[in-house]
Amino acid sequence: MVGEWIKEAQQINIVTIYLPFDIHNKIVLWDSVKQLKDSLSGGLWCILGYFNSIRDPDERFGSGHRLSGDSSIKEFNDWIDDMEVLEVPWLGRKFTWYRPNGASRSRLDRFLVSPEWLGRWPSSIQATLARNFSYHCPILLRSKDVDWGPKNFRILDYWLLEKSFKEIVHHCWTSNQQSGWGGYILKEKNKEIKV
Repeated sequence: MVGEWIKEAQQINIVTIYLPFDIHNKIVLWDSVKQLKDSLSGGLWCILGYFNSIRDPDERFGSGHRLSGDSSIKEFNDWIDDMEVLEVPWLGRKFTWYRPNGASRSRLDRFLVSPEWLGRWPSSIQATLARNFSYHCPILLRSKDVDWGPKNFRILDYWLLEKSFKEIVHHCWTSNQQSGWGGYILKEKNKEIKV
């Protein structure tokens, strides 16, 4: 998906991955993602999803996972280097996939972003959330530095129990006389009440 972060006129490229198990088909898909990135010049990149690959032997635990001579780790890391992307720092659980009995687990899901993405949102993290009915834990990419614009007007229920609340709202609403079209007047009066 290619889009624009309108506030900054910044191109954003987001690719969702669901890789097969066998290394041959992984390489085919990795190559097509690399070709896509090469064909789209510029912008911030985020590649996310189920990579069905680990980057380090520590990202896998359990029976039946022999890693000696596992070339897929090297090939996955080489692809990440070729793509010129970085893994977002982790917060929370180490593993994202669990065998139903919990005997085996791996980190197979992740976010990879361009250095420019981390330059724009340096406090980005990926968090592993609680697993529900799936074998996979959902992962979440977030940044504390994002300014999403003005905050919505909120009201707490207990304010309605305060005897002076209605009087304060009425006073704010009627004392603020604005001119202009209806939407502008409503916005300005809500701004006053919010204060």
